[in-house]
Amino acid sequence: MKKILFLGTRIPYPPIGGDRAKNYNLIQQLSKHYQLTMVFLSKQEPLSKEAHDFLSQHGEVIVFEK
Repeated sequence: MKKILFLGTRIPYPPIGGDRAKNYNLIQQLSKHYQLTMVFLSKQEPLSKEAHDFLSQHGEVIVFEK
């Protein structure tokens, strides 16, 4: 399976707002065909359990908090 590195500045969970909803759906679709590694540079709240559960279903998750 091919690999993709997905970079984001906002954690796409919950999928509210345009950029979060787009990336939420993109991650779901890409993970069907590729092995994902997702890296987020977040200045938001820490990664919630729900967000971690969603993202880890679709690949490896790395979050850098500012």
